[in-house]
Amino acid sequence: MNLDQYLERLLKRIGGSYILLVVIALQFVAIAGIAITTYLVQINAEFKFDQLVSGILFSSALLILGGTILFGYAHISTRTARSRLSARADEKRFLSGDEKELRAWKEITSMAWRYGFASIIVAVFVEILPLLLFLNYFNSASQDQLLYALFGGGLASISIISFTVLALDALLLPARKKLIPSEFEAQLSGAAGFNIRTKFQVIVLGLILFAILLIGPIGYHQTVTVLYREIGSTDVFIALQRQTIIVSIIALSLGFALVYLLVNAISLPVNALIKTFAGVEKGDLSQRVEITATDEIGELSIYFNRMISRLAELQKDLENQVEQRTSHLKAINEVGRVAASILEPDELIARVVNLITDEFGYYYSALFIIDQEGRYADLRDATGEAGKVLRQSKHRLEINEKSMVGRAIITKQAQVAQDVGEKSIRFNNPLLPYTRSEIALPLMIADQVMGALDVQSTQEAAFGEQDIDTLQNMANQVAVALENARLFQEARQSIQELQNIQKNYLRHSWNVSNFPEGEIVLAIGDEPDGTGSHINSFPIALRDEAIGEINITSTHELSPEENNWIQAIITQAALALENARLLEESQNLAMRERYVTEITNKIWSANTVDGILQVSLRELGQVLDASEATIELKIDEEK
Repeated sequence: MNLDQYLERLLKRIGGSYILLVVIALQFVAIAGIAITTYLVQINAEFKFDQLVSGILFSSALLILGGTILFGYAHISTRTARSRLSARADEKRFLSGDEKELRAWKEITSMAWRYGFASIIVAVFVEILPLLLFLNYFNSASQDQLLYALFGGGLASISIISFTVLALDALLLPARKKLIPSEFEAQLSGAAGFNIRTKFQVIVLGLILFAILLIGPIGYHQTVTVLYREIGSTDVFIALQRQTIIVSIIALSLGFALVYLLVNAISLPVNALIKTFAGVEKGDLSQRVEITATDEIGELSIYFNRMISRLAELQKDLENQVEQRTSHLKAINEVGRVAASILEPDELIARVVNLITDEFGYYYSALFIIDQEGRYADLRDATGEAGKVLRQSKHRLEINEKSMVGRAIITKQAQVAQDVGEKSIRFNNPLLPYTRSEIALPLMIADQVMGALDVQSTQEAAFGEQDIDTLQNMANQVAVALENARLFQEARQSIQELQNIQKNYLRHSWNVSNFPEGEIVLAIGDEPDGTGSHINSFPIALRDEAIGEINITSTHELSPEENNWIQAIITQAALALENARLLEESQNLAMRERYVTEITNKIWSANTVDGILQVSLRELGQVLDASEATIELKIDEEK
């Protein structure tokens, strides 16, 4: 088990207390650093035994006080993060994207630098300054001893705080993994840790100060011992002090300049990458990183540019596919609209095959319908000059495995030839020499096949899976439209036959020969004198069949309102006449039925042949009001 796995298991076991445990562990490491620093200070300062013991005891008390302050600060500043870590350890669920999630993420990402800043304040005002005051007023330390103590305290602070900040940032990695927000914007806005520039500056400048504070006091002490105490040269000692200060300033300046250059060499390309990332994240795939380095960052920039180029190509391909798919959907909708609006089968087929070539850009399309015997697929329509020639020659294909159309009808599945030279069952038509790929789709209605749609292209492999599905759906729409058109034609023919029967019935029923009085003519008013008169004729129509006419003579021309009013009355009159005729016809039929019933009863009441004949003759004569009636029975003799 490596260190990361161990820390993750520890975090899962103790939850939010993990943060405080890390702080306590780092404070124990700081105690070890203080012990080493005390030894280095004693080498240079040469405290007496009682001075050294009292200084160690007092500095230990200050160290405990400072550690307690830092522990309390860590406890307060990570309250939300520790709460959520403990909750996650107990496998409790929280809503993602809430305010506590963002606050916990900010606390854990800024913990290292906030703790480092608090450590600097505590080191200066709680540990170093009080120690110097104690050594000056209560420990009788000399000026040189105070200076060495100051250098030692600075050395300890720089080394311990630098180590603590870096170690804390590394040890809190498992907690950051647990507290990372689910939303991208929250991850970005809540990240409050050190950037690369700050980390490099702190580390490098800390190392320079560490070297100066570590080596400088030792060299200074040895030089003073040799030149000042042994020789007693004050001028040399003062010159040494000045040179030491100047060299330290030069070292710090040079170190700062080197750090600045090093940080820029790393941070500028990284910032350029981040800026390009932001542009790409907004959807601008034309963004590219400027290659300004030849190291690993420059190599990363090159790989990043290549990745974006491939993403741009992929997006372009996807956009082309979407555009093509949209175009196909528009074509399908257009075919569906045409299929729903045309109820003439021949016109519908002609429009469909032309729409396929026009909207999809294919080379040739044809539609076949199975004949009544089910042996052949007859060409109903096709596009181009080849289609014209094939229609004139009444082209047909036998329904078998020898053609793609026949096989599509038999198998009820689409037949595709992505390379017509390799498809053995394809019908090679010399009228279509530029065909490179072909597809035949059955026209399906439920499980019944009524024909096939044949589409050809001048491109190889022109029919992908999506194209096949698209064309098959369109073929099914066409099949349904053709079936609807056929049913409509049958229904219209049946309606036409019923209308003809009805017209013949009305014409026969209102024939003047059916009325014993002959033509019925009614007139009201005076005969027109022919001067200043307007004669208006209105047919009496019953179900589009004229049964009479009304002529109205007036002294003025009728207005449109009057014509409409008269026409409405005539319509109601025609219906009333038809109802009266039907009533009279029903009454006559009922009367005849009654006569038949009465005569039949009287005939069945007679018991002899003479009686039956007499009853029949008498009753028929009375009903028909005949003046004479005879009955003749005759049986032909066999010859």
